[in-house]
Amino acid sequence: MIRNHEIRKEGDVIKNQNLGTFYRFVNSRLSNKQGLCVLKGVGGIDVTGDLERAELLNDYFGSVCTQDDEVAPSFDNRLADDTSIDSVMFSCNGISRAIAKLKPNLASGTDGFPPIMVKNLSASLLEPLSLLYTSFLSVGKIPDEWRHAVVTPIYKSGPASDVSNYRPISLTSVFSKVMERVIVNDLSSYLLSHGLISKQQHGFLAKRSTDTNLAETLNDWTLAINNRQSVTVAYIDYQKAFDSVCHSKLFIKLKGYGIAGHLLSWIEDFLNTRFQVVLNGW
Repeated sequence: MIRNHEIRKEGDVIKNQNLGTFYRFVNSRLSNKQGLCVLKGVGGIDVTGDLERAELLNDYFGSVCTQDDEVAPSFDNRLADDTSIDSVMFSCNGISRAIAKLKPNLASGTDGFPPIMVKNLSASLLEPLSLLYTSFLSVGKIPDEWRHAVVTPIYKSGPASDVSNYRPISLTSVFSKVMERVIVNDLSSYLLSHGLISKQQHGFLAKRSTDTNLAETLNDWTLAINNRQSVTVAYIDYQKAFDSVCHSKLFIKLKGYGIAGHLLSWIEDFLNTRFQVVLNGW
């Protein structure tokens, strides 16, 4: 009976002759909503329990972080001593733009507030959030609730039983994401206006992407070939680049870029937090 039902369902999709319906049906068959499979533990032992698999993944995700060698690098100030940014203005307009960038279909963090709720109530939340964010930044601290994250392991490729073939996706408080976005926007404007970001950078910048990078690169190569010049290309991929950033050395660079005061204290408190991880329902 189940087989006949599936045959009729597939037949209806074909008879409908709707391309969107067809691809949605195919994608639903390609996706896996059953969670994790059996993982291989130490010595190749099969790990099936929810708690044991969560601990196995947690140990691996934590192991890729860099251990600081306690050697402070030399990094001179890139700007004059009287040029710096030590605070951020949390205007209602800025918060509104940050909320508009939220993806409404994302799941909520540990606080239980989904992005769709914040988007729908944004008109009533702007002024309270402005006061809250200003208060948090004035003391350079983050709320304790923001120190928690729901982590979902996402399968990449290779054997599904190998923990190294998963990457963690952290779901934090939606209110934390809004505040972070406002701070990022102000920091980006500051760094760009003072020439602290290379013109050749295309990642993590507004109106720039892999497409603009390829277009600019292709143009450079074309000009070189037309001028009968040789072209040498080197591709470098830093494995787990963001996980490998040493926070203490990052702070030294931030200070060299003129980031100071309560803003620097807030960033330090945020980055030095040891997040307590909960793996999707475990």
